[in-house]
Amino acid sequence: MFTKTLTSPLAKFGVAALLIAAVLSVTVSSLRADPLEEIPVTANLTMKHLEGKHIITKAGIYRISVTNKSICDARIVTPTQISLIARQPGKTHVTFWMVGHEGTPSKIEINVLPKKKKK
Repeated sequence: MFTKTLTSPLAKFGVAALLIAAVLSVTVSSLRADPLEEIPVTANLTMKHLEGKHIITKAGIYRISVTNKSICDARIVTPTQISLIARQPGKTHVTFWMVGHEGTPSKIEINVLPKKKKK
């Protein structure tokens, strides 16, 4: 009796549709990435107000992003050097992407200290 049910055209279509739906649901759910994945901080750097620093990397940098440019400015100087300038007191993050490390950016937390008051 079970074989008669599967041999009917409608039953074959139903089984095929269920198999396709199951495969698609597994494939789509495995491709879905968490849209709020946070980039971990790889280093912390403390700077004084209006101080400048250079960071040298082992790989070429192709992209850079600063969370709050009013606190710290970052520029790619050469393919392996980043220039940082502390603009005003506060905390921000500098994230950069390097050649050969696509999809795995590095993130530095920058803490800019306030000016010391003269006595």
